[in-house]
Amino acid sequence: MSSPQELSPPKARFILHSERLGPLPLVNHFIDRIGLESLLDRHVPSDARCAVPHARALGVLLRSIIVEREPIYRQQETVHGFASGMFGIGSEEMNHLSDDRLGRALDHLFDADRAALLTEVALAVAERFGVNFDECHNDSTTISFYGSYRGASGRKIRGRTAPVITYGHSKQHRPDMKQLLFILTMTADGNIPVAFRCTDGNTSDSRTHIDTWNTLRALAGRSDFLYVADTNQYPT
Repeated sequence: MSSPQELSPPKARFILHSERLGPLPLVNHFIDRIGLESLLDRHVPSDARCAVPHARALGVLLRSIIVEREPIYRQQETVHGFASGMFGIGSEEMNHLSDDRLGRALDHLFDADRAALLTEVALAVAERFGVNFDECHNDSTTISFYGSYRGASGRKIRGRTAPVITYGHSKQHRPDMKQLLFILTMTADGNIPVAFRCTDGNTSDSRTHIDTWNTLRALAGRSDFLYVADTNQYPT
């Protein structure tokens, strides 16, 4: 007959602890290699009173767009669903990650020199990954909006002009809907996005290429590259 000691279950030597990582270790590797947080911190600075620096709050939103694409009000829930540190913030900062905090970070991003920020990001990518600028491909698309958007009329906001959400040549074949024009340029070397702009919904493609060309010249540091552009001509 077995003794009570022999019948008791053996003590567990290990405790299983599961954490969700998803693609974030890979995403964080590239964010760190580009030096994105330091670039954001320089262009969207915070003061000592910020419990979550604007650069880290924007880093949370960036990772969320890549991984989950949740609305702003669900970011704290999203961050808590992954292993600690995967969204670039510590446990103490996670407690202060409210939608108001993220909204303030986006407000400061709007006030920043976003063109200079994007240029520095593209230059950092080109330098660290050896991107070739011999050939660049440009194209645009329209982003449609539901609703009236009466306030989106190109008004000045804190000294900056917001794009006009209005009717134009719809590439989604929805002339009944207002829109914005989104312009993207990529290198033929790996299809790396190197320049983009968002402009008024009634902007003609043909009027966007000079600005794009000048941006690419600044990025490449030269003008002897091939610029391939897809354009739709229409009156404004």
